[in-house]
Amino acid sequence: MLAAFTGSEELVKYMVEKRQVEVNKPGWSALHYAATNGHLKIAAFLLDKNAYVDPESPNKTTALMMAARGGHIEVVKLLLDRDADLSKINNVKMTAIDFAEQHNQAEIAEGLKSRWLKLYKKPYKSQIK
Repeated sequence: MLAAFTGSEELVKYMVEKRQVEVNKPGWSALHYAATNGHLKIAAFLLDKNAYVDPESPNKTTALMMAARGGHIEVVKLLLDRDADLSKINNVKMTAIDFAEQHNQAEIAEGLKSRWLKLYKKPYKSQIK
């Protein structure tokens, strides 16, 4: 997890391929940490190694939420392309859209709202006036 957090791509690959560490441990996952700091190559590698696209932390925060919070648009796109669930809500009732809005990631918030409208055929709650 620390290697994913710091962007040590070679160490992540070594740990997964040679040491056979579990990529789907419960709690905060390596994918959460890669998404938090926008490490696109590591996130893609973990997903290619069957990491669950919607891992939930102890408070049910997902990797998509962390990527949106940090403004990591390429990681957000990757997770969505790999079928991350935009409707997931954590224990404080926040979605990835809420994370983006709360952390001033307007471009990501707008993109996620557009996707929400396409997927769910209704505007996101913050779009309803």
